[in-house]
Amino acid sequence: MWFPNTRRQFIRLLTAGLAGVGVGGRAQSNADLRPRRPGGRRREEYVLPPDLDAFAQLSVVLGRVTDRSVTVSALPREMGEGFLEYGTEPGNYDHRTPVAKLAAAQPLEVALAGLRADKRYYYRWQHRAPGVAEFAPGEERRFHTQRAAGRPFTFALQGDSHPERPQMSHPELYARTLRQAAGDQPDFYLCMGDDFSVAPVREVTAAAVAERYTLQRPFLGLVAHSAPLFLLNGNHEQASRFNYNQTDERHAVAVLAQKARNHYSPPRPPTIFIPATGTRCRTLVR
Repeated sequence: MWFPNTRRQFIRLLTAGLAGVGVGGRAQSNADLRPRRPGGRRREEYVLPPDLDAFAQLSVVLGRVTDRSVTVSALPREMGEGFLEYGTEPGNYDHRTPVAKLAAAQPLEVALAGLRADKRYYYRWQHRAPGVAEFAPGEERRFHTQRAAGRPFTFALQGDSHPERPQMSHPELYARTLRQAAGDQPDFYLCMGDDFSVAPVREVTAAAVAERYTLQRPFLGLVAHSAPLFLLNGNHEQASRFNYNQTDERHAVAVLAQKARNHYSPPRPPTIFIPATGTRCRTLVR
């Protein structure tokens, strides 16, 4: 019997073994999992599931959480305006932010400060389109400020999601995985790298690099609307210090990737405290 001795060989063996396993006992090939055109041809561009496409109308992601604050990043598909209302009891919002204008496809960051340490908060986004009189409330979400030292907490993590590879990525399964992560109600969510791969970009422009980050937003919003998001660079993000120190195109890629990263996801605070005990970790995607 042959045993794989590298991670790549193991993945090939696992993929080969699963290729003939289908849902409900039906044989299913890898080709069945690829997004297809209406006529049956595989399409090369990524297509969001219908329910996620609706969710992408306004993608909300949390970040930069501390014991007293959190930042909410709202990315609308179309222009409008909105505000946040929040409180410490479900359905009871005793605080609200000023109304802010939203530009199409541009993230707006709203910082909630003066919060209580080690406390769960509930919030919802109120939004209206231009010319509409009334605001429409979004779904209630939640977050937890940094817990006290020694208190148990939960986090989740993922890596190598690669939604930019339509021949390898299944959007419905990816979305299902993230919803499962959200069901665990993690205090924060980690992306370990290769989640915003710019490696396939052939023409290096700010728009081409940024597209990798906008592609991920509605997916990560499925969990990061309630679990503040922390991002790590992998090799496929091409944002390494090595690339930054080069004098050719690699330098431009590193700069553009990090700019897109900071633009579409709130950067981390200067310091992050993680209690040393009582953690519960669950690996969801790798």
